[in-house]
Amino acid sequence: MNPQLSRPDAEVGRVLDVVAAKVADLVHPRPEDESAEFLRLPKDYQNEELPQIKKHYYGVIIRAIRDDTGVSARDLALAQEIAARRAVEGVPLLLVLQNWQKGLRDLWFQCAAVASDTDARTLPYIGTRLMEIQEELLNAVTRSHNIERESILSGERGSKDLIARRLLGNSDVVTDAERFGVELAEQYLILAVAYADSPSNETPPSGSQVSVRRRIRKILRALDEHQSAYPVLSTLGSSGGYLLIPYAGSPTGPESASRRVLDVINKEAGVRLIAGQSNSADHDLMSEAATLADEVLGVAVASARPPGVYGLRDLALPYQLTRPSPALAHLAGVLQPLRSHPDLLDTLDRYFALDLDRGRTARHLSVHPNTVNNRLHRIAELTGADPSRFDGILLLGAALTARQGLEG
Repeated sequence: MNPQLSRPDAEVGRVLDVVAAKVADLVHPRPEDESAEFLRLPKDYQNEELPQIKKHYYGVIIRAIRDDTGVSARDLALAQEIAARRAVEGVPLLLVLQNWQKGLRDLWFQCAAVASDTDARTLPYIGTRLMEIQEELLNAVTRSHNIERESILSGERGSKDLIARRLLGNSDVVTDAERFGVELAEQYLILAVAYADSPSNETPPSGSQVSVRRRIRKILRALDEHQSAYPVLSTLGSSGGYLLIPYAGSPTGPESASRRVLDVINKEAGVRLIAGQSNSADHDLMSEAATLADEVLGVAVASARPPGVYGLRDLALPYQLTRPSPALAHLAGVLQPLRSHPDLLDTLDRYFALDLDRGRTARHLSVHPNTVNNRLHRIAELTGADPSRFDGILLLGAALTARQGLEG
């Protein structure tokens, strides 16, 4: 049976006002107090999202205690949405609950410190109300997390992913699309995409997996909000995947349609992609189109292109030079004499990457321009191809591209 406590308005209000002024000191996690599992979570969640959530709910809880009310339906719904997102990202329920409990515990410690010398009724009142609110919040969080996990495990999520995978396998998807309520376009542009930035380069595998899920969730949300007659379909994983963009022709061309989608993802999800694009394809030709998009993406990545959309016409020469042929090994063999001279090979790579600019090459390598000149002269001696002459530039450029094809 809950104790019936009379509410000491003035003193409770004073304590809560003091604690509210200290909220900024409570919201940031202290690494020494956190579990190893928490520290493996993405840094943006630890340092940005979680402090924002804590700051908001500290305010909610302080108002609820001061006004002798419960948590509003809107704030309960927000807590449920946050819990559902954590479920999608694969964050265990136990860790979710621990984060909420630690936040509430820190709030209680602050209240206790401020109210230590006050009226004897103040702390029991605040503590009782805090436990009631904790029960209300944690019940909502647990329910929402469990429902979302059950939804994921039962396959209710991911219908667009399923349809996209079946389209890429040239399967008949009309029946499945109708069953899941996914509207299909007659033709799609196929983009094979890779993340321009690693999802996580500072966390162990389990934390990286959460980072990947967070990144994918942001992209899917951006795609859901993209305005088009038919939905953009996708299959995304830890390193990238495919985007299927509905296409019925455009005065500005397919590249423009693809760039618009990548711009939406960059703006709304904060994710930059590098994409290889194939021409629009009917449902029964999408597997072949995906293969071409993959190959174009591979060339774009190997040649260190910046984020953006690349079609075959953008990379026709390096694409052709990296296709299997009797000449491929011969071209790459032009550079064989340089294998025992990594400084020369690196200089040649930089020289071509910087558009044959010897000054920029020297600055990039942190050497004197004369050193670059000497190295290029030595390359000409070893390979028989002079990087200062037209024929040598053609041959060495082709050899570098062929080498990328063989090593890729």
